[in-house]
Amino acid sequence: MGNIDLEQKELIVFGFSQGVATASRVVSELNLKPDHLIFYAGNPAHDIKFPLELKINTKVHFVYGDQDEYINEENAIKIIDYLKDLTKITPEVIRYQGLHTINSSILGTIITS
Repeated sequence: MGNIDLEQKELIVFGFSQGVATASRVVSELNLKPDHLIFYAGNPAHDIKFPLELKINTKVHFVYGDQDEYINEENAIKIIDYLKDLTKITPEVIRYQGLHTINSSILGTIITS
């Protein structure tokens, strides 16, 4: 299998729930510079290199449901503040009506934005 030139591809890193910590670790450990980071209803890892060295135009999204049983408003604010520190980019926050599930319509809109 040959190497993939990630500079020639649009790289989107997505994590949902506990996968957000994994996604943030992958970006940190592999020193990836994604075009888009989507952290969906979860916390980034707190034991990674700080800050992530991202492209200046990297899009960062934090998405969660208003009825999420794991992320309340207070937790969401802490996650958003941590993301600002971690990425040096203010994330676009999307709070939708719903539980701790992936809303495919919202995800599709984010990916195509």
